[in-house]
Amino acid sequence: MKYSKLTQSIVSYIFVMILIASSLIILHPTKVYAAENVKFSFINSETYNYNIEGDVRTSYNNNGYITILKVGDTAQKVTGSNNGEATIDGVTIKTEYISKQNGTYAGVVYTIENTNTTSKKMYLGEGLDVQIGTNDKAPVTVLDNGRGFYMEDSGHMFNILLRNTYGSTDVTGIWIGSYSEYKNLRDANNFFISQEKNYSGGDSAAFWYWEYTLEPGEVKTFSHSIGVGELNNPPEISDITGVGTNHCTGDLINVSGYVSDENKTDTVNVKYSFDDGTENTLATNIATNGSKKHFNGTITVPSIDSGKHKLTIYTEDNNGNISKAITKEFEAHTIPDIYIKQIMVSKTE
Repeated sequence: MKYSKLTQSIVSYIFVMILIASSLIILHPTKVYAAENVKFSFINSETYNYNIEGDVRTSYNNNGYITILKVGDTAQKVTGSNNGEATIDGVTIKTEYISKQNGTYAGVVYTIENTNTTSKKMYLGEGLDVQIGTNDKAPVTVLDNGRGFYMEDSGHMFNILLRNTYGSTDVTGIWIGSYSEYKNLRDANNFFISQEKNYSGGDSAAFWYWEYTLEPGEVKTFSHSIGVGELNNPPEISDITGVGTNHCTGDLINVSGYVSDENKTDTVNVKYSFDDGTENTLATNIATNGSKKHFNGTITVPSIDSGKHKLTIYTEDNNGNISKAITKEFEAHTIPDIYIKQIMVSKTE
């Protein structure tokens, strides 16, 4: 059968387009990241504190993560051999682990207390020699909006969330660079400088730190999250109303606000907690379609003591991305018990 030159040209064009499309698929495959749980353990070491891994390791030789606490001019490592606890000049530190999001995220929490009668300037730093699986040169990439960074190789991605995320105390600085530079700073107990830029092509390392002044008797927590899988931009929550300055046990708080998510196919849930305790759900399956959506709900104040308390509200999308939290502080006053004394009066005739 013979074809006209026009028909032959059209067939040839379609064939070429198919070849080009096929080559693009081969040259630019879609990244698929393993769905894996995060595992935490203290390291029995005089140098390292704890280790985090998924199906593969995240630190060189599974040595783990280093924690350095500096109080005044004195700096020392907080080690796993002492279960992540230490005391420097009357300032105590304790390391804890919290499993999040069905085990796909690990929350590392430090509780620091100043037992002195004077204020203390402190620095708290953490760092690691990066190794993802067998790759000791795994690239380290800064996340958008300074939220932290991720480390990846061979289908495995680990995110360290350090700012603008519920469950993470905003850090003062992040450092990313070569292991040789990192080693010099580590050996000098100096994890307290910043260098927030991507690093690839060499033996990689990273650390981050908080700077804070503890008032006499103050107890302060510092935390961050480490998780697996590719992140898209997190949802946002704003314009929270309904929370007063005084509440007591059993009060009903009618909360309203707005949520948004630029990822149009995502749905979001609104969650809350009192005093960083049990997480509860306020509103579910809100389809934002890429725009700002209103929500409302009622929160019952749990049994609380008199004094200062905080209500933390945040939103989480169906992919596990969490917004920056909004915290409302309030004062609680217990309701005094009222006793009625029965007075017997005798009748006198």
